[in-house]
Parts: sequence; C-alpha cells; structure tokens
Amino acid sequence: MIRNISYEILNKKHLTTDILIKFEDKGITKDFHDFIKGQLEEFKQDLDNPYTITIDSKYDYNKKILLIDIVLSIHDTHKPLHTHLVQVINDKTYKFIKFYERNIQLYKNNCGGQ
Repeated sequence: MIRNISYEILNKKHLTTDILIKFEDKGITKDFHDFIKGQLEEFKQDLDNPYTITIDSKYDYNKKILLIDIVLSIHDTHKPLHTHLVQVINDKTYKFIKFYERNIQLYKNNCGGQ
C-alpha cells in the first residue's frame, strides 16, 4: 500500500514555490512499476489546476520498493497563504493516493495482479 512519507518546500530558484511530495510502496514487482510508470503521465494530465506537476519514479529492484516524487510548482502570483498551501498539499496527496489505488486494481484486473 502506498504511503506519503514526507513533503517539503524546496529552495526557491525561480518565481515559483516548489513542493516535493514523496510516496513509497513496498513489495512492488517490476511489472507493476513498469505499468504505473506509464500511468503517471495520465495523472499529471488529469489535474485541472494552475500548477505545474513533475513526477519521477524510482524502483529498487533488490528491496522491491517504489519511490515516487511529485514536485508541485506554484507560480508566486498564484501562491496561496500558508493555511491554503497545506490544503493544496493535502488535496494533491489524497488525489494521488486514490489514483494509485485505482491503478493497482486496474493492474490486478488486467494483468493478474502482484
């Protein structure tokens, strides 16, 4: 089961506030990693918001751990106040977890599962 392991606001380099949200899932097969890697672009396209999303996944073959990093870039002219920023992070985290869980079911139904 995927879990959110952390989030942090990255050092400011541009006119954006960049937030790194990290996820981890253990006991993942290489086949599922290949499957979900292909689905991550779909998640980016499904989000309807003024933010830029960058997603990177890494798979540790020996430990069978999948790490997914999502960088949410918010242009400073759209940056919400701190309390709303936390709400944005929670919302994107929730949406990603739901997306990931749906894809686990899709993989299990179509590929025979993990």
